[in-house]
Amino acid sequence: MLTSLETVATVQGADTARAPGRIARAPVRNTALEGFRRRNTLLDAVFYDVSVISAEEAAGLVPWLAAEGAVLVVPPSEQGAVEVHATIEDFAKRAGPPVSALAIAGVGSSALGGAALARNVADATGAPVAAVVSGYGVSDVLTEALGGWFWFGTINRLRHSLEVAAGAASKSGSQSLVSVSESYASADTLTVAALLSDARFDFRLLVAHSKGNLVMAEALYAAERVLAARGAGFPEDLLVVTLGAVITMPRSCRRVIDVMGVWDGLGRANSRPDIRVDVPVPWAGHHTNTEIPGHVCVRTVLSKILADPAPQPTPVP
Repeated sequence: MLTSLETVATVQGADTARAPGRIARAPVRNTALEGFRRRNTLLDAVFYDVSVISAEEAAGLVPWLAAEGAVLVVPPSEQGAVEVHATIEDFAKRAGPPVSALAIAGVGSSALGGAALARNVADATGAPVAAVVSGYGVSDVLTEALGGWFWFGTINRLRHSLEVAAGAASKSGSQSLVSVSESYASADTLTVAALLSDARFDFRLLVAHSKGNLVMAEALYAAERVLAARGAGFPEDLLVVTLGAVITMPRSCRRVIDVMGVWDGLGRANSRPDIRVDVPVPWAGHHTNTEIPGHVCVRTVLSKILADPAPQPTPVP
């Protein structure tokens, strides 16, 4: 098993070898994003348990480091290699056991971090887990300039305020306000929403970390609308587990468990203060890398949550 630093070195070495060809295909775009790709790989190594990804898997993920919207399938440790599917259709055609869990990483947002988080979830459940790559596109550069991940808690609070206002307007006969999600249609959000509303898939466990919680929330709201138009809804036993940020989820998601380290200042800065943390993790901060002290051990925390036959839902204001 590689250490986190060895995993990063493997990824960076393979990425460097591919860089000239990548830049030649799209010089302006890829030159602008090259530094962000490398930065995100390093962030993934800090915030995610990347040592659970083998050298071969890490090297295979390099072409997808910033492929926003790609779908990974990650089996438990020692039970197979990470699969990469460029589209939902490719994912739907895959052979192998069905996938009923979905993970979304959020800090570094590369394929490496997504795979590491998904493997932690897979080790807790004993089954393969899908992960959608958050990636890093040109549109995200503006977000970075406006404050990076520190902005997403505000977006979620703004959504809730608009929904309350829209509800009041609807009751009075006025036209409803436009949802925030209509303007936050990134490729990862659209991919997650499509997965959750596609009748070919049956997800029963959703796990997200940091900014991935906003992607998950916005995708759930979008999928809820699609399903409602068909006269359907989310499964009654759908379990949503958030890590490192407490934000509003749709009311139709009845089982939401919020997990946060008691030292997680970054997570609290991006959380709704009026929603309680269900599982506070002692002596832990924002990261999930088990090689760094003060981590949230996703495998342990999730195993305990899944062992509880009736987790208490988070009250939604």
